[in-house]
Amino acid sequence: MPEHSKNTLSSAEKAVLNKMPIKNKVVNGENVILKLFRENGIELPPQTQEWVKSSLVNIFCYPDGEWSYRYKLNGGISAVMDECLDKLIGAVEAKHKGLKVERSKNKPSILGELDGNKNEIASRQTANITHRDKKAQTEL
Repeated sequence: MPEHSKNTLSSAEKAVLNKMPIKNKVVNGENVILKLFRENGIELPPQTQEWVKSSLVNIFCYPDGEWSYRYKLNGGISAVMDECLDKLIGAVEAKHKGLKVERSKNKPSILGELDGNKNEIASRQTANITHRDKKAQTEL
């Protein structure tokens, strides 16, 4: 996949995660929203794909978190778009949630490091107390 195509797809996925609208535009000969569906494993029926190309204006999120879409009046409404859009949003969110979990597994967290340091400090303090106690006993 060309770099500019990856950037467009990445920008669209970030827009989904940030609940920002995505315009249905063609970039480098590819329809952005169709590509978003395809890359996230959501199969659209051929008739719906044609509807997306010719009638879909954008997808957007209402303040309550519900996703919807705008379409050209002459294109009519799509019978399957609501269901497909819900699948798409779920797939994008799951994909990025999985990436965050994967990154956190590979990269030690600051809290984990602090916890490890805290245990090291506690064991040093125990060793120092034991050393002091032995020293005090020998001085007696």
